[in-house]
Amino acid sequence: MRFLFIFILLILPVPVISEGIPFYLELLSDKTKNCFLRFFETAVSNDFSCSRKFNFLEKDNVKKRASFTAGKDCFLRIVQEKCDPDRYDVFNYYYEELVDTLTFIPAHSGCSETYYRLNAQRCYAQKKLMEIEIERQLERHPGLKNSTEVMVLCKNIQDCMEGLCFTEDEQSEIEFSLVVPELTVSHFTVCILTIDKELPDLSKYKCLENQSFYVKTPEFLCERYRKSKRECLRAVTQDYCGRDVVKPVEGFLDDLIDLKCKNVLFGN
Repeated sequence: MRFLFIFILLILPVPVISEGIPFYLELLSDKTKNCFLRFFETAVSNDFSCSRKFNFLEKDNVKKRASFTAGKDCFLRIVQEKCDPDRYDVFNYYYEELVDTLTFIPAHSGCSETYYRLNAQRCYAQKKLMEIEIERQLERHPGLKNSTEVMVLCKNIQDCMEGLCFTEDEQSEIEFSLVVPELTVSHFTVCILTIDKELPDLSKYKCLENQSFYVKTPEFLCERYRKSKRECLRAVTQDYCGRDVVKPVEGFLDDLIDLKCKNVLFGN
């Protein structure tokens, strides 16, 4: 029996893991992180009919575990379609360990833990959906725009982020997005998102006074949007987005300052 068992082990198919990397390190790879982002984007948008049968976006870990266990075939179908080819083999072979990683909060609460890294991709997928919805709303006639839909998506992102690890910048960006819907659903916001993604070198703008344009903490956002800094904001956004996106939202920026920055700013 012992020799039979060894023989069976030898003939079992073993997934090809690049360069012999252990599974727990595979989970930390960019390929895995990007795969989960694509998977959750698919789940959010319901691009695969099978994903509608399982709540892969569930926050409760017990329910999430049930969804991923029952939805294994669906999960792997999406991975096979959307991710690097080797992810399918690795995830299929180590599926139970993968589900454990997604659903058991680690004893050590460091944000570098795989649990936080992979589950965070769910929130990033929802953020991408919100950005698409903002652009969709802006294509509508002004009288038909519905900022409520965007606000619901924004609130979903905020709920998703709760209990996970995100930087203060990321948390503040979503929190500020919920304050003035008209500002969020605007070409100004689309322009800011574009600059954030492309990360151009803004060192030529002396008016930024050596402050990073990409920091999103309340202090930096309030300082950047205050009246005395608007011309600087206008110069940066107009150069990179081809038009004045600040002027149409001046009043909404004032509202944001009034609602969120009273305890941050001093004077005008």
